[in-house]
Amino acid sequence: MPNRNLLFLCMNLCFILLFLLEGTWMPKTWGVSGERLLLNLEVEFTPKQLFDKEIFLNGLGGSKVLRVVSNELTLGPSMTEGSRNVRVKDGGWKICVGEGPMGTDILRFYVELEKEVRHQGGDVYCPAGRIYCTCGYFPQNGTSLSNKRMVLRKKQNELEKKEQGLWEALDADESLFGLNKLKIRTELFQLGLDASKLNEQLKENMVRDPEKSMLRMSRKRDVALTREGGVCCKVTKGVAYEYHILGIFGLASVEPKAEEKR
Repeated sequence: MPNRNLLFLCMNLCFILLFLLEGTWMPKTWGVSGERLLLNLEVEFTPKQLFDKEIFLNGLGGSKVLRVVSNELTLGPSMTEGSRNVRVKDGGWKICVGEGPMGTDILRFYVELEKEVRHQGGDVYCPAGRIYCTCGYFPQNGTSLSNKRMVLRKKQNELEKKEQGLWEALDADESLFGLNKLKIRTELFQLGLDASKLNEQLKENMVRDPEKSMLRMSRKRDVALTREGGVCCKVTKGVAYEYHILGIFGLASVEPKAEEKR
């Protein structure tokens, strides 16, 4: 069972980059200029139980309070105006076990903006209300799958060498037909099946235990998150709702400020 407590009291600098992405579902005029909106805020994954029910977190079980430091974010400057601070309400977070690709875990959290955020005259904006973030969550205190990946890659190299040898043997056989050629082709066919199976195992391994270059580690190096995650907002349409893609985000562990430690 993965440890859900590794993010407790972890302070993170969160950057949110909003821009036009394929499949956004936002209005057709949203982001067509190529403008980008950069939002920066500090958040703390607290152990406090969240009592505000949020569908995005799939119920209250395991849901915790996400504290926004100083309850504000900073909107990055543009060519026409400087940066400014915007009020933000605390949100919630949860580790959703087994809900990611191939049964991996994901981190979900949200914050709530008190008003719409945009640059003057810009066509990219972050709507007022809750914005939702999702990324991969990989505890580092368990057994790593990296050793298995090394074994799989070694087998892959052995198959490639064996295949090359069989092709060379086939080219060297000058007979038009014969049992030897039939045997070699049968072995090549089986090697192809083995290689396909091995590739699938490697793909699964890479998803379940990504390379460190794809992850951001916590300060204690006991948990890692994917370097980038998705950001969206919820749009209600009658009795139904949709999540519209807004952009990407990233988290980086930071040392709490002196006043935050007290």
